Amino acid sequence: MGCSDSSLSHACRDQNWEKAKKLIVEDPERCYYSGAIDSAAHYMVSHGNVEMLQFMYDAIMSSSSHTWYEIARAFDHCDDDEDLDTPMAWAISAENMNCVKWLADHLYEPGQIFTARAYEGRYMTYAHLAANRCRMKALDFIVKNSSEGGSILEVKDGNGNTPAHVSDCTLFTLEYFVHHAPSGTG
Repeated sequence: MGCSDSSLSHACRDQNWEKAKKLIVEDPERCYYSGAIDSAAHYMVSHGNVEMLQFMYDAIMSSSSHTWYEIARAFDHCDDDEDLDTPMAWAISAENMNCVKWLADHLYEPGQIFTARAYEGRYMTYAHLAANRCRMKALDFIVKNSSEGGSILEVKDGNGNTPAHVSDCTLFTLEYFVHHAPSGTG
């Protein structure tokens, strides 16, 4: 096939996992994000299906022509440079921590997915997304797994806001920033 088709994404959207497995086995290149629709990985994450993420990853890795570029196309691609709409963003938004951990463990060097340098100046970092959506488990995971640690809470987005500025949460969230951001303010 050479590019993603809607049948795999639709099978994953509809939680028809046996059909999805069959399509992946027939042609692992179906897994690659084409930009036309949300990817199969997006739907696997939205349903919290780590088993399918692993199945797709294994299929891509066992194909003779796989590269890390193809892995990124399958698991970490979004079609909008101004917004984070990756499978990781979907996992954080849903606070599906099994998927967040799986994606972080399989796609990046330790700590690199959440580094400030990788996303500085973008519309929103993963820390901004977690804070904005009040996903405290995800935010804590990001802080603990970022190579910057609590400094990730002081990174400004494209609008000059830190994660604390975009948070729409309770006093608990503000207390988190005070205790984890190096300056105590985020």
